[in-house]
Amino acid sequence: MSADEPIRTLTLEELLASKCLSKITLLFGHETAILPQHGASQLLPPPQGGHNNHKQKKKQYLNAAKVSLLLAKSIVAAREELKRKEKSYNATLRVDDFCVKLKLCSPKMMNNGLVNNHVNKTAINGGIRGRLDSNDEQWALLDVDMIPREKISIVESDEGHDDEQLAIHFLGKIIYAIFSNGSSQPLLPQPPIQSARVSVCSEEEGDTDAIGVERKKQTRRTDDNFLLFSALMGTGEYPASVCRLLSDMISDDCDNNHITSFDDVIEDLEQMSNNPEIFLYDQGNDFCTSTLHLGQGLSGRVEELTKLLEISNRIVEESAIPEAVSSLGTNRSPSPMGGNIVDAVFVSGAAGSGKSCFVQFAGNFLTNLGWMVHKVKFKRDVEHGSREIVSSLFEKLVAALVAMKRSNNVVDSDYSRRATTAISDALDPASLSSLANFIPSVQGLIPDIDKNASRPAEADMSHWQLVFLLSKLVGAILSLDRHIMFCLDDLQWCDSTTIGLISEMLISIGQRQHGSGMERQRLLAVGIYRDEEITESHPLTSQLFALQQSGNVHLTEIKLPSLSKDDVADMIMAETRLPRRLVVRLADVVYKKTSGHAMFVVELLNSLVRDSTIAYSPRKHRFDWDEHKIATLRTVDSVASLIVSNLSLLKPKPLQSLKILSCLGVQIPLSLVKLLDTSPCELQGGMESSLPSLVERGVLEISGPSIVFAHDLIQQHVYENISEEGRQKLHRDIGIFLGAKAALDASSKKLSIEGGVDNLDLSDGSSSDGSGQSNSIITRLALIFIATDQINAAGPQFIVDPEERARFAGWNLCAGREAAESSNFQAALHYNKNGIAFLTDVLFGDSTHQRCRELHEGAAFALFALGNATEVERYARAIIEHVSFEDSLVAQDLQIRSLKGAGKYAETIARGLAVLRLLKIAVPSASPMAVIESMRETSRITSQYSSDQITNMKQTSINARKRRILKIVDAVIVACYREASPYLPLVTCAMVNYSLQNGVCEESATAFVVYGYFRIFLEENFEEGRRWGDIALKILDSNSPFTPMTLYGFLLFWFIPHREVGGKLLGTCEAGMRAGDVDTAMYALCLSLRFLFFGGENLALLSRSYRKSLEQMGKYNQECLKYAIVDCLIIDGLTGKDSCPFRACEGMIQDEDVLLADAKYKSHNQGMEAIYTRRFFSAFWNGDYAEANKWVDTASSLPSSKMPKIQLIHHSFYRGLIAFQLYRDGEGEEWLDVGKKLLDKMELWVKNSKAIFESKLILLEAEHYASMCNIVAAKESYELSAQTARDHGLVHEQGLACELHGKFLSSISETMEASHWFQRAHTCYMQWGALSKAAQLQKDHNLFIPDGNNMSSSMKHERDENDVYI
Repeated sequence: MSADEPIRTLTLEELLASKCLSKITLLFGHETAILPQHGASQLLPPPQGGHNNHKQKKKQYLNAAKVSLLLAKSIVAAREELKRKEKSYNATLRVDDFCVKLKLCSPKMMNNGLVNNHVNKTAINGGIRGRLDSNDEQWALLDVDMIPREKISIVESDEGHDDEQLAIHFLGKIIYAIFSNGSSQPLLPQPPIQSARVSVCSEEEGDTDAIGVERKKQTRRTDDNFLLFSALMGTGEYPASVCRLLSDMISDDCDNNHITSFDDVIEDLEQMSNNPEIFLYDQGNDFCTSTLHLGQGLSGRVEELTKLLEISNRIVEESAIPEAVSSLGTNRSPSPMGGNIVDAVFVSGAAGSGKSCFVQFAGNFLTNLGWMVHKVKFKRDVEHGSREIVSSLFEKLVAALVAMKRSNNVVDSDYSRRATTAISDALDPASLSSLANFIPSVQGLIPDIDKNASRPAEADMSHWQLVFLLSKLVGAILSLDRHIMFCLDDLQWCDSTTIGLISEMLISIGQRQHGSGMERQRLLAVGIYRDEEITESHPLTSQLFALQQSGNVHLTEIKLPSLSKDDVADMIMAETRLPRRLVVRLADVVYKKTSGHAMFVVELLNSLVRDSTIAYSPRKHRFDWDEHKIATLRTVDSVASLIVSNLSLLKPKPLQSLKILSCLGVQIPLSLVKLLDTSPCELQGGMESSLPSLVERGVLEISGPSIVFAHDLIQQHVYENISEEGRQKLHRDIGIFLGAKAALDASSKKLSIEGGVDNLDLSDGSSSDGSGQSNSIITRLALIFIATDQINAAGPQFIVDPEERARFAGWNLCAGREAAESSNFQAALHYNKNGIAFLTDVLFGDSTHQRCRELHEGAAFALFALGNATEVERYARAIIEHVSFEDSLVAQDLQIRSLKGAGKYAETIARGLAVLRLLKIAVPSASPMAVIESMRETSRITSQYSSDQITNMKQTSINARKRRILKIVDAVIVACYREASPYLPLVTCAMVNYSLQNGVCEESATAFVVYGYFRIFLEENFEEGRRWGDIALKILDSNSPFTPMTLYGFLLFWFIPHREVGGKLLGTCEAGMRAGDVDTAMYALCLSLRFLFFGGENLALLSRSYRKSLEQMGKYNQECLKYAIVDCLIIDGLTGKDSCPFRACEGMIQDEDVLLADAKYKSHNQGMEAIYTRRFFSAFWNGDYAEANKWVDTASSLPSSKMPKIQLIHHSFYRGLIAFQLYRDGEGEEWLDVGKKLLDKMELWVKNSKAIFESKLILLEAEHYASMCNIVAAKESYELSAQTARDHGLVHEQGLACELHGKFLSSISETMEASHWFQRAHTCYMQWGALSKAAQLQKDHNLFIPDGNNMSSSMKHERDENDVYI
């Protein structure tokens, strides 16, 4: 809008005479704030043909309401001014007493349908009102300001009295003229208007006659009021609300007229202006419905809804595609949160406070704006089914993409195509295969997925695999241009594992990089929960804290309070189409009876409708009631009692149907209802015939293919009002019927821990739709779970027959196995525990021995997967104590692996060795001679096989017993390494021999790697070490990350350049995340960054990678986090920049001294060694060789230092340099011997890889020549070492060679040449990013470094700020 657009002034009479109110759009000032610049056009366009009459009427009504509203406000303002001056207002107002000010403007597309992010209070009952009509060619009015003209009739009355009622009467006539667009058609003739000051009876008349006369007058006036209302309604020209307002203003009914002041008039007109869909745009002039049902809209949540929609608006603005933003010319500042943010909103409130309705309303609004909105609801007492509910959320998302793929809508089909490409690019074939097993609809999107391309993740890794897969899936879809809203309702009933899954997924999505790295993710996650059920110990509490602490999730909490009295009035207004003045007293009564509890309000109002206390009055043309009668009604004191009272009025058949449905939960598939209709537990005629009446009463709702209780409180109270015995019988009958349909008895008899029932569809023979899913809604697998849940709900207390108990224990075993097969371990644990409960009286008896063992194994297996080592021990111990050793092998395996997972390495070793010896796998007692003898004997055996013979021995499949033994050995090997146990080589040799005797398989690879490791460590036989590494490479499982991590991180680093190893380990980290093996993934990540550091990678880039990695490690692996922090301290010392790595410890560990104390307290040798070695490296680079020696001696005293690792190479290299320097400094002859020994070692190592060792060897030779005073050879070797390091890309070692060369030249007084080499060292250190080291060198040797050289050197290896490794 241009500031210089002229203001047009015309009389109201002229405005109406122009007939423009049906053609233009009038806007209030706050509505025009979003309008753009626009040129002038005609203010009052001439009438044009072809306009849709209905559209014109709607426009006329709204414009008339706005003009009338400002007119009323201007009269009030004038009256107040005159009152202040002690003057009165002449009540006889006319149309030509007023003028209108107009200003030209034009429309602008609203941002997401919101006007200035404003949500009107009452509008939310029937939808967000006030949308601008985008089809208008122009907006004719910027603002309307009704003001009295100069000649307006304002006089002092004879009596100095202000007759407000008379003024309202004449204002009503003016408003009639406005709504009739200046029509001259007369209103119904009215009797003379009497001043309120005129007496209605004479003093001489008696009281009785006076009362009678007055009653007659009131009756006549009331009749006239209804007559006028009917006359206006009869024209068919005006909405009912307008007719009611005019009749109440114009009729002479002082006692029954509800218009008592101008405030009432203004409030009515504001309602019409703000909520035209409710009060102006009725489909019919009158509003009458025989099925009035209150509570269908949203009331009293203006502030909360505005907050939620503002968040959605911010997501749209801050996740905009950069190109699109640029093209729109939008100046948008980065998100204040920084990085990629996921918005999570958690809505809480009491049960029945309207949380679900509130979020549903927002979801519907966003759906209309193009968002993809998907919702799931968790179930009471079915926490074990939480994972499947979350699965259904993503199933809905992918199914929507599949539907778009088949759509005729070009935009939708293109979006689906791009989503398919994005998903295919984000996930490799193995990951897609794993994802398709969790979300079958993925195969409908990408048909060529091979579901057998991947092996299921190990049980204890499946959780993290799912986090990885879902994060990748959602991230790929979010990279496109549509926004997604996920809603998870009733989180108080979600199990801890699934809540953790949701939380981890949101954090992981927030860490995903895209675009410039500054956009918000196009995701709004909304969680809903009952706050009264969330205690400090509830898993949701800790997860909310975790999300708050995460830098990648912006958490907003919205708490819904009780409704206010005004909110109750808004609800009644919206549903009855009545103004506030007519409903306010009813709202007051209802509010007092319900205390504003949302569901109580709705149920009470609807009960009043059902018993006709609130009913439609044909005489009044509206719903009517008796407030006094309602106020004196005896009502129940809680919503629960009211629900029960209302339902007690149902006929027996619908009530019985409702009871059966309540036993199945809040939401029940219609196909299941139809199936149950054939069961003997239902009355004749079936439940399906009862559904319509229950839906009509608002008890049930039809939602797609399901029947849903209108509120879970209804389901809860129906269920709880069934007698306990009645509930148990219903559960048992339903369970037995469905179990028969699923053939559970036959399945449970065949079941063992090695296999389960097939997931067969209970279908009508219809074919698959190509999406990987059957058209049948209820599968046999679903029936297995439902039937077993019903039996468990009945409980073992209700079932006393031993045979029945054994039967149902078998059902639970079957259901538990099926749950475990789909990696739903929370459900698997639930079913196995319930199965054991059915056998409590006869645990491990003769007839139940095998079933009891299998149930305990199932429970232990599920607990192992969930990481509960203590509980695994309990169930495993029960098996071990009651069965033979051979039959206890599964329990032994789970017990040992759970101990390892819990970090109890000493116990793992002890228990593992005991089991291996019982298995006749010889592992001698640890001693140096035993190690030597075992290595010698294993070497003799392995020498009989060539590499090809060993790899050809690989078996494609091995029996379960062998696999368990190998898993036990793997666990013991890991524990031995972590403990630096002398049993490590002994167990390794035993494992290699076992594999060669019983068949090589993928699980043998780890033992082969460790065996190669010891061939190098104990014998320095690098050739044999490399051979066993190559064998392991050929037999290892490509989906298993542990062996590659061990292979590259502890064996092949002798032969492959450090940076290349770092890259391989990054790939292993990714593979570990895909497989859900986050432990191995984090070790691989930690090792990869360490290799990159020793490989000379730029320190600034490396520091950024560490900062990004610390958060991941802190989440997944605290041990790796501590190692990484120590590595960061080395880098910080070299760069001179504090990266604050201890922040990742969240205050638990503040500095390295606390970290060292923690390692000492826990007797963690490797942790202590890492810190001492860090101090050695830092002291070396600082040139403090005495300090360096102190720390290397301390580190070498620990048992873990004897285990070869990447640090050994550099520890030996640096210590050799220190030894020669100390010898030349006169610290003793012994240092020359130390240096020569380390030089000899480097000469041996260089045969493995010149890229790694050549420059190191030459530099040690240079130091040796310098120590022997061979100046010429020393100079040549220093120069050759620097050149060789440069050729191999080792800029840090090039700098070190130059620095040591400079020191040597200084020692022989070649000062100028020394300065030259120091300057070269400075350049190398700057290129490496070691700014502090370079600065110290400059200071120590007084170097002159030009600023340009400084800058160019330091920037040579700099990369983009977002360029990191991970």
